Amino acid sequence: MKLFVAIVFDLMISAIASRISVSEAMKGLEHDPNGLVDIGDDGILRSFDSRGTVIDYRRLTTDELHSLSKDFVKGNDERLLAMWANVDSSLVDEEQIWNPRQDYIKQFVSEAATGRLKSRAMRDSLLSPREPHCTDYTCWSHSECEGRKAGAEECHWCTGPHFLSSPHCSV
Repeated sequence: MKLFVAIVFDLMISAIASRISVSEAMKGLEHDPNGLVDIGDDGILRSFDSRGTVIDYRRLTTDELHSLSKDFVKGNDERLLAMWANVDSSLVDEEQIWNPRQDYIKQFVSEAATGRLKSRAMRDSLLSPREPHCTDYTCWSHSECEGRKAGAEECHWCTGPHFLSSPHCSV
């Protein structure tokens, strides 16, 4: 019985230790107020400036990727979990980190420049009344999210297109 309790306790501690939020993942990461962050399909959290250039990064573990997809992405977690299922960010070389495949970032930078990204919050509230969340707001830079209130949440970061169909705010 004691062994069973010890195993359960150990599993609970492991689960708590592996949970991570976007804010925790961003700690110590250089960021541009006019840029965004994105986690690539290689498991690397990259901080981009307003031109789509990588300015800093963090290698994420499988547990961190799983935690971010479950807690942050809401309905898209299955797609992300499948994408990140066999990712080992420790195997990604420096060249790929600093020069990732940027087709989605270039599209984002283009949309941001033309101002086509709009908030989904108003449309969503008309369709299904509920408390707003940071992810209801599309963005093209951290400065658009910083200090924004969404119900009980205070938004901080603009996270890139891998999380949803377009960049959006996060806590």
